[in-house]
Amino acid sequence: MRPIFSYLSHIIFPQHCPACGRLAAPYCPGCLSGAASEALPPFCADCGGAYGVECCYDSVPCYAAAIHDGDARSFILALKYKNMRPLGEAIGREMGNIGYEQSLL
Repeated sequence: MRPIFSYLSHIIFPQHCPACGRLAAPYCPGCLSGAASEALPPFCADCGGAYGVECCYDSVPCYAAAIHDGDARSFILALKYKNMRPLGEAIGREMGNIGYEQSLL
């Protein structure tokens, strides 16, 4: 019964990519990878500045996959307010890939 309801809900409430508007997909892989193409440098959890200055020695470095603007903002807002769960899984995978790539540097 659940798959039938899922198919009907896509007819009534079609999913679309928050960045480009493409229908029948919660996101486009190209749009998602473009929203967080490269990781930002680490920043200080205490002061918010670049990690490594004197105030940061007792702090933990924080990492972000993208600045909360443009397509990245569209994806986060769709996940947060439209409850697009497949988008959350894709964002998590993309952030994991970026974190892994950054750890190799």
